[in-house]
Amino acid sequence: MKAIHFLLISLIVLLLTILFMWTQEQLPAASGMLHPSIKGMLKSGSTVSDSAVTKWASFIFGLSILMIFASSMALGIKRNAMEKKVLNRLVLFFGSYTIVYILFVRSYWNFNTDTSENFFGSFPLPTAWMLYGIYLFPLILTISIILNFNSWILSPEDKERFNEILKNRKSKQQQ
Repeated sequence: MKAIHFLLISLIVLLLTILFMWTQEQLPAASGMLHPSIKGMLKSGSTVSDSAVTKWASFIFGLSILMIFASSMALGIKRNAMEKKVLNRLVLFFGSYTIVYILFVRSYWNFNTDTSENFFGSFPLPTAWMLYGIYLFPLILTISIILNFNSWILSPEDKERFNEILKNRKSKQQQ
């Protein structure tokens, strides 16, 4: 499957998820309740975390965002001999990222019902997954792109060819 098709499917899934959520009735006490101890802060009611529809729709929404992120990255990769190697790395990266996302969501869903206090690095488990898992992956990807920009995205030869095309275009417009 081409990256553009994967992007289209991802966008359709995102749109269908949004439309589905839009058609659902608003949960009672879903938002706007005053926090019991922090003045001026609003919080959602317990109906949000108890709603299976909200949980699954939010999960699918997040998953479709990951799919859009992955397909956008695949679209930006240069088409050359290294493409397969880089695409395999991206598949491995986003597969790992998806697993971490699933573990994060699962820990969040269990956090509301679990009476034990599981902490990692002085944070509740869902927060630790967010900080050490979800936030870490884009940092790794950004560093990889910076270090491999010339071979993955735009090589000096590509830039030179682009400048030639621009020069030819300007000369044709002046004629």
